[in-house]
Amino acid sequence: MSRRRLKKYAVPTQHLPVCDAQDQQNQENLKEAYISPSLRGSTSPFQRIATLEENINITPVANESRSPGRRGNTSKFEVTETDGGKHAVKCDLYSLFDAVEAVVCDNEICRQMLSPQGPLEGTITDHLYADENDPPNSDASVQVSAEDLASFWRKKSVDVGIQVKSGDFYEPFSTRISTDHDLSVLCGIRNHRILDKLVQLIMRFFPEKRPHKMPLRDRIILTTMKLKNDLTFSFLTIIMRCVAESTCRAIFLDTLQKLSTILRCVIRWVPKEEITRNMPLAFENFENTVCVVDCTEFKIQKPKCLACRLKIYSQYKSNFTAKFMTVVSPAGLLIYLSEGYGGRSSDGAIFEASNITSRLQPGDAVMADKGFRIENLCDKFGIQLYRSAFLERKKQFSTEEAILNRNIAAARVHVERMNQRIEIFDVLKNELSWNLVNYVNDIVIVCAGLANLGTPLFADDKLM
Repeated sequence: MSRRRLKKYAVPTQHLPVCDAQDQQNQENLKEAYISPSLRGSTSPFQRIATLEENINITPVANESRSPGRRGNTSKFEVTETDGGKHAVKCDLYSLFDAVEAVVCDNEICRQMLSPQGPLEGTITDHLYADENDPPNSDASVQVSAEDLASFWRKKSVDVGIQVKSGDFYEPFSTRISTDHDLSVLCGIRNHRILDKLVQLIMRFFPEKRPHKMPLRDRIILTTMKLKNDLTFSFLTIIMRCVAESTCRAIFLDTLQKLSTILRCVIRWVPKEEITRNMPLAFENFENTVCVVDCTEFKIQKPKCLACRLKIYSQYKSNFTAKFMTVVSPAGLLIYLSEGYGGRSSDGAIFEASNITSRLQPGDAVMADKGFRIENLCDKFGIQLYRSAFLERKKQFSTEEAILNRNIAAARVHVERMNQRIEIFDVLKNELSWNLVNYVNDIVIVCAGLANLGTPLFADDKLM
């Protein structure tokens, strides 16, 4: 309850000496009047203060030497009692405040609340909230019980030391992924061992200079979830408890480049001896085959620039695409991945620009699709080319050409499963946003690297 305001005047300090004996006597009489028995009883504290104000008039007397509010001020207050006509005295307003505190604390509730026994049960007459206009014998009591008072103080007093909110603790999202199947469905990562290894490699080669609120494991999961399921950044912000969508996007781009650097090492050219040792039965008619080349295209958002549209439009897909060339061993291992090209680029031009022939020796064979018009390039380096025959102006294939086409198709169907593993990532299956085109190489490398770490395409009994 706020103290009732009196008149606002600058007051002297409480320890200043009184001018004369008459002033001191008047001040003692005034204090006795504040707490006189006539003001006690059932009268409310505000009525007592009002009675004091009626008996005492406080008017300032101007001080010519100093302003009223400055330090060491000795400004006087003229105190006159209307009934006695006493002389003016110097009044300390702090004494008046003390007297008011004594009157208010004289209430019965205050004594009960401050007593060691605590509040009393039953009916308590609340003089603080009684109406001033009520007659003396009116029932101004309030029914207050010990339970009500205890409930009131529990609401008012709160122990800050034990206040705990659910947002104060960050639960890593990785703790919700318990099985390898869940990890594969959400992130496209085969098992938790591969995830742990990725965390170790990034911590080793990309040490953090400052602490990050989100653990590295969760950042890898966020990035791979975006690639596997093509989730929006606003959705990832909610489930990963990021501060903002821009923060989630920054985490994705930063972690994507780190994963691309690590998983680039997974896609490597293997020696010819290892390829020959793991030759599948489907390649028994093509034992000198070293690699199978193919191109895959991914849709991207239509650009606003007309020159960009001309470069990336694909006649084969009838859409705007980015094209990559994949080189797979006969056993189904991805051993080379080209950079991204516009959909307008031909398969033969990408093969020549990738300089695959420098990795092959004379007598090696390459299996390709009909789109690779590279027979002149292969003849130049002494490389044998296995490619399905063209009908051209003939009405039908010969017996040898039909058998060759059937055997090539039977061998290529297993290798094309690697491209399908890359395309299961929805970020490549759906239309790629234009603001991610600059990172398309990193995106495809991460998807291809995770696909290369999957289960083998051929079982042991399917190898020669």
